[in-house]
Amino acid sequence: MDAYKTAMREEIASYGNRLEELRAEIAAVTVRREALEHALELYERTVPTKRERRSTPRQLNPNTTFVLNAIRESGTRGLTTPEIYQKVDEAGLEIPQHTVRSMLHVRKKSKVLEHLDDGRYRFPQPSANGVQPPNSEAPAATTAGASDESRQSDLLGCSTAGDSA
Repeated sequence: MDAYKTAMREEIASYGNRLEELRAEIAAVTVRREALEHALELYERTVPTKRERRSTPRQLNPNTTFVLNAIRESGTRGLTTPEIYQKVDEAGLEIPQHTVRSMLHVRKKSKVLEHLDDGRYRFPQPSANGVQPPNSEAPAATTAGASDESRQSDLLGCSTAGDSA
């Protein structure tokens, strides 16, 4: 029976040792958790919310303003991409075709522009009651002199700069 007692005592001692290891691991995990909670709290205090990030209106570059003004000037008929490329070339602007396609796609997806069945782009038309559809934005400047700083306004009525599409 002495062997049985010895084996039991050894097993009890090994559990005691394991218990100390687990307590040390729990302490380390607790410290890590507290550090992460603190880091998250600091992050939440410093990173602006989506609403705060958009507190300053978006700004468009002159190329985007030029293309959107060309579409606006076309009226309800709208313009096809080849017609837009032609207007860009006539104005002497160096806007790659892929950039024009990209800006058209982005504005179509955000419902700033309509894409008609015949491949034309135009601004959404007012509804029957004369109310402009939501998200419809119209540039203030014309395509003539779009390179002039004074005529470069974005669709939201702010100065132009920094829009890459």
